[in-house]
Amino acid sequence: MNQLSPSPTLASLAIVSLHQISSFLTSRDYLSFSLSTKQPSFTPPLPTTKSILLPITSEKFIGNQNVYDALLWNKLDLKSNCYNVHSVTLSGSWCDQGWGNRKGMISVVTEGGVAPRDFSLWGPYVVGGAEPAPHEESQFSINFSVSEPKNFEVWVRVGGGGGHTLTISNLKCEVLMYGTE
Repeated sequence: MNQLSPSPTLASLAIVSLHQISSFLTSRDYLSFSLSTKQPSFTPPLPTTKSILLPITSEKFIGNQNVYDALLWNKLDLKSNCYNVHSVTLSGSWCDQGWGNRKGMISVVTEGGVAPRDFSLWGPYVVGGAEPAPHEESQFSINFSVSEPKNFEVWVRVGGGGGHTLTISNLKCEVLMYGTE
C-alpha cells in the first residue's frame, strides 16, 4: 500500500491565513485580533508600541505668496529605530490662519518622494496625510501600514497666494510593532 504524504490540515492552513490577515489590519484591529483569537495553535505576537523622538514637534509656518510647494519638515527614522513594524500613527494638533481659503496639509511620504503642491493629487510616495487644515485648532491623526523596513518624511504645505499660515503642535509618532525588539 502506498503511503501518501499528509496533506496540510485545515487548521494549519487557517494559521497561515491568520498570519496573512493580521498583516493587513489597522493598528487598532490588530490589537483586538491578537487578544481575541480562539485558534489554539495561532498566537500572534503581542504588539508593542514605541514612541519615536522627532527633531521638531511644534512650529508655525508662514506662507510665501509665490510658494505653492510642500516643505520637508521632519524625518521618521524607522529603519534603525524599530523592529517588525506593523503600522505608524502620527498625531498632533493643527490649524491654519483662521480665515479665507483652507490649503494647509500635512503628509507622510516615503523617503525620497515628494508631497503634492496646492491643488495637486497625492502621488505614489504619499502613504498618508490630512488636508485641508481647519480654521480652528483641532486634533489630527494619520495612520499608515508599513510592509517593509523603510524611512519616511513628514511634509507640510502652507499654501500659496499670500496670507496663509499653518501651525502644528505636539506632534507625536507612535509605532506599533509585532513582538519585542
